[in-house]
Amino acid sequence: MTNQEIETRICRSGSLFCVAISMAALLGACADAPGAFVDAGDTKSARGPVGIKSIYPVDPHTHVTTPGADPMNRDTYQTRVANAVAYARYAAAQYDGSAVEDIEDVEQIAALVSRLASESGVSFADGAKYHLSVADERAYEEYREEVYDDILGFTGDGRLPRLGARIMDGYEKLYACQAGGYDAAQCCQALAWFEGMVSAGSAAAAPGDETADYDSWTSAVMKAEHAAVAAGDQVYAQPFNHLGLKAWLSYCGGSAQDIPTTLDDLRYRFGDYRVDPDWVVELHPVSLAKQAGRRIFRRRFSDGSVMSIADTLGEACGVRETEVIFAVPDRAQQFWSFDAHGRNVHHGHFPVRKGVEAVRFTPDACLGCHYEFDARRFNVMAPSFDALHLILKSRDGVPQWTDHTECATPRDLIVRHAAKVQDR
Repeated sequence: MTNQEIETRICRSGSLFCVAISMAALLGACADAPGAFVDAGDTKSARGPVGIKSIYPVDPHTHVTTPGADPMNRDTYQTRVANAVAYARYAAAQYDGSAVEDIEDVEQIAALVSRLASESGVSFADGAKYHLSVADERAYEEYREEVYDDILGFTGDGRLPRLGARIMDGYEKLYACQAGGYDAAQCCQALAWFEGMVSAGSAAAAPGDETADYDSWTSAVMKAEHAAVAAGDQVYAQPFNHLGLKAWLSYCGGSAQDIPTTLDDLRYRFGDYRVDPDWVVELHPVSLAKQAGRRIFRRRFSDGSVMSIADTLGEACGVRETEVIFAVPDRAQQFWSFDAHGRNVHHGHFPVRKGVEAVRFTPDACLGCHYEFDARRFNVMAPSFDALHLILKSRDGVPQWTDHTECATPRDLIVRHAAKVQDR
């Protein structure tokens, strides 16, 4: 097989850089491999890698479910659930499956989180006690060093971001719970309630109260929310702690998802995508998400699940980090990150300008792209860069992206994106 650029058109006009491509590919993609998938012989079906065409770019309408909505025009659709509510629903879906993501009623979602906590086996009083645990300065500093390891410069003062500190606090809660005699799975199921339903300090009176339970506290929280709406203090009932849920999805999501701890583990379980011919391989010389090259491996398995593995390329075509999307039928779509050493981590690096990056956390950073704008469900495997307003960046006419075309191998399908260039 040779490098392929099929039906490629490259043009430069002012600030517009455009390439039109259609290429053979496997159903399933990520932010840098958007596409509408159809079978070459039958446009109504898609049955595997043979004969499949991926037409770039993906239709922006993949991000909306409202009939007649224009994803490029915010006035044509309404967001049906708040972000924090969507995160709580996604947390519950880790246990109850993707059907949960169709629920939009806030009280139903709160009841789901409460039921899962009640079924954990961790008493409310114990959970409240463990939830008060926080990390120490040494833990914060060690994690700060980890998340900034191998970063290309950084923005701000290099301190550990607030979400990173909350993740470390979460591990302390988890360790305290395990020290209390519960296993990690039980602890995570219970901590989802405390991270999601409790604001800082609001459960301080709960430890030692053996009569308290998740359902009664959930009812009390919802009653207070409705009272605040009735008093005009807030627009709608929203009982969830967004930051707490973001952290829980990082430090506890793996308990429900059974995330591989290393890339070696992932390859053992799913096959070595680097050499296995069952994987379709694409090279994106300039990823719009990373402003640098990405090599993407995709495969559909016999059970209908789809995996997309994206290696971000760096100096000498080396792999700087790996991000994985795993979609299993009837399960919540999963997002995993691995560092340059092949270890599962909760963070990734994203470009600010050439040579300078910012830290973002997994899966929070992933959920910010792979979602439906109106329903707020995190089930979009192949986002549209047009809908997300992703562009190429330049400064004073100097490109801020790195083109990794020279990293192409005979196995790669070359994919270039039609994208505007914004000069600052």
